[in-house]
Amino acid sequence: MITTRTDVYRKSEQGLVSLLTVIFFMIFISLIAVGFITIVVEDQRQALNNDLSASALASARSGVEDGKRILLYCQSHPGDANCTDDVLNSQGGCNLLTSGRGSALATTLGMNVNAEGEGMTGTTGSEEYMQHYTCLTIQTKTPSATSTLTADADYIQQLKTVDSFNRLQVTWTGMGSSIRSGSLANWPVLTSWGNEAPVLQFQVIPFTLPLNDLNMVESAARTLYIVPCTGALCTNTSPNISYDARAATGSMRGSDIAPISYAQCTSSGGFYSCTTTLNGFSGGNPSGTQYYVRVALLYGSTTDLTLAARNSAGQVVLFDNVQPWIDSTGRTNDAFRRVRAEVSYAQPTVLPRHALDSAAPICKDMVVTLNNGTNNCN
Repeated sequence: MITTRTDVYRKSEQGLVSLLTVIFFMIFISLIAVGFITIVVEDQRQALNNDLSASALASARSGVEDGKRILLYCQSHPGDANCTDDVLNSQGGCNLLTSGRGSALATTLGMNVNAEGEGMTGTTGSEEYMQHYTCLTIQTKTPSATSTLTADADYIQQLKTVDSFNRLQVTWTGMGSSIRSGSLANWPVLTSWGNEAPVLQFQVIPFTLPLNDLNMVESAARTLYIVPCTGALCTNTSPNISYDARAATGSMRGSDIAPISYAQCTSSGGFYSCTTTLNGFSGGNPSGTQYYVRVALLYGSTTDLTLAARNSAGQVVLFDNVQPWIDSTGRTNDAFRRVRAEVSYAQPTVLPRHALDSAAPICKDMVVTLNNGTNNCN
């Protein structure tokens, strides 16, 4: 029997193909394994980064809360020698807790501060997770005051300023696709207002210290309605609060139905922005006339309000401890997060509005007696 060499070559070729196939699959499986491990490692790294970032954010918020504690303490202890401008307006640096007065306040309030002047979120000496707020600054002198107005809720704010001002810029923004193009002939019902920008009811209450003449305060108070408008038909867009709308004439009167003013507005992409300037202020700082404002929202559910005081040259006059800013940078390990919060003091108790409406004179009587039948109204 004669054996040819062809079969041997074929067997050798079949073994080579099998070896290449095994190598290919080993490489393929190795690539899958490396890719899977890479994904797992990346997910772990991302989860760790997210955890560190969340922890740093919590540390920054802890700094904001400690800043609130400092503000409230100095608000209730105005004579404290440590409540000075280098503490309450420390926005120029990060050494609030390391300065002499700031360090003394931290000790008074029981705040945890390490040797480097960093606030700690845990107990003193706890450095396990390296959680600190490394930079804390407070700014009580701010260029504006903001608030979110809602229907049937009043916003009351004292306009305390560093220097005297004579103008108040009022801006409100929100969602709304249309703005009226002319003056308001009469007050429509709520359902017919549509999706137009809302109206502001704005009351200015001037007073001087000591506050011992409430009749003067009542007679000097002014209320006007600021109606959003656009176009040349919108008049009286810069009213003067010194005019008495109850008098026979005056630039604020505008109509017999109410003291109405207008604000020039723009609308784009379903959002509106309205701005007007109220003139006639004279004071604001502690040495002169001071003001409270009360703002209510009409024909709308919500809007974002911004107030800014200005002088005769149009320059911004800083508010003094009206809506302080607290800037805090938190750190956990090598992750940093920064938070700037605009904080406000508690609003005064607001009496309910529209408790009683009448088109004719009424008798208001208050009697303290055990006899329920007593009636002094004639």
